[in-house]
Amino acid sequence: MKEQRPQVTIKVKPIRRNVERAAAPRREEKSVAQDNQPAGGGAATAQGGGEGSGDELKASLSHSLGKPKDAKRETKETAAAQPAQIEQSENEVGAPAVGAELHPHPDLKLIEETEEGPLPMIDEEGRQPWRVYSRPFNRKDARARIAVVISHLGLSPTQSQDAITKLPSEITLAFAPYARNLDDWVQQARDNGHEVLIGLPMEPSEYPRNDPGPNALMLANSQQENIKRLNWVLGRATGYVGVFNFMGSRFTAEKPALKPIMQQLKDRGLMILDTRVSPFSTLASAAQEVGIPYTAVDIMPDTEPNRGAIDRQLEKLLELATAGKRAVAVVRPLPITMLRLTRWISRLDPGKVVLAPLSAMAGRLKASPKF
Repeated sequence: MKEQRPQVTIKVKPIRRNVERAAAPRREEKSVAQDNQPAGGGAATAQGGGEGSGDELKASLSHSLGKPKDAKRETKETAAAQPAQIEQSENEVGAPAVGAELHPHPDLKLIEETEEGPLPMIDEEGRQPWRVYSRPFNRKDARARIAVVISHLGLSPTQSQDAITKLPSEITLAFAPYARNLDDWVQQARDNGHEVLIGLPMEPSEYPRNDPGPNALMLANSQQENIKRLNWVLGRATGYVGVFNFMGSRFTAEKPALKPIMQQLKDRGLMILDTRVSPFSTLASAAQEVGIPYTAVDIMPDTEPNRGAIDRQLEKLLELATAGKRAVAVVRPLPITMLRLTRWISRLDPGKVVLAPLSAMAGRLKASPKF
């Protein structure tokens, strides 16, 4: 796939799209012929139809849709990674009550107005955006927890709206940093009950062949420049609970460059999802040293986007959650992935397993995980 740099769109007053909340998780409705579409069909759908910028989508998906042999190696590395020991607090300041609606946003007390835009901040009462904007969840629930994150949203309007309106509100939605009208997409997601993450682009090991975009955190930049780029990302929307590393296999391997960024995120009351893009990543140890709320992906079920592979990985996710009481998955909004995910969710045993927002999995690392 030919790589091109994504086009950055200047933030303007968005035109709100009208979407309707799904009343309940939808069971599988598509035909067997659709169900058995080849892997290439999902990728082609994501790129075609004039939905969003093709250049943006190519750049954003380039890391996830790399060569098959690289994808298999990355899956094995992720599976081999030991889960982090995470310590959670049940009584965080500003945490929403169980059964409550999502906290309205923007909460002006949680915003610092800057040249880069409205940046998240911890207010005078100690309320942190990652807790205030989180989806309510009973942390005393004894059932095994599974958090599912849909990534690369905001690039294809059709796929993004399907994820927002057709998936259970417990699913966390993660938007690409270069998505047009990002604040509008975040609003729609939250209107439908979803917790939201924003991608933080970082330098990959394949750069410049694989380009994370013009505002990515780069090792060649000064610390001041990288913080400025961080603020550019954080200022594009409000109402999100945190960020996830968007690419970053090279940047996350260098703790001296990574740690100041982690400190900034913590000081602004955000959490981080580690996508574990590299076995050499220092993100977990940097998170432990800084004390930022952290969680990491366990499985990426659609690394091989076909029916059989996705089903097997989703069952592996269930086994992992049942054995360890929790598991986190990240998938893309490809049609085949959404079809298999919806079917799998409809068959979960509610007596044993509960879908949880990502914030319900986050906490401070008690010890450095071994990779």
